[in-house]
Amino acid sequence: MLTSAYGSEWNNWRRRQITDLVAQIHTEVKSGKPNLIVSAAVFANCGDAYTSRFQDWKLWMREGYLDLLCPMAYSEKTETVTKQIADAVSSANQRPVWAGIGS
Repeated sequence: MLTSAYGSEWNNWRRRQITDLVAQIHTEVKSGKPNLIVSAAVFANCGDAYTSRFQDWKLWMREGYLDLLCPMAYSEKTETVTKQIADAVSSANQRPVWAGIGS
């Protein structure tokens, strides 16, 4: 398996591919229709999103690749959802956060 052979290099490469795609989508959308909003529904647990899903959504917000963040905060525990939403808001770089809350 590539992860075993190359360790974190393989996962970093995968993460960069997704980040590059998000950046490219943002650039293409804004060049054609600057007023359109670019958003993404992301895994709300930023650690899991980064290590297992290869979503570096904090970087995406910091770099301005997204205009709006939709963290999928699905948990039976209110404190988990509250923490995840607060983390998203603090990482959103003054951009809107629309919480996707599991019912």
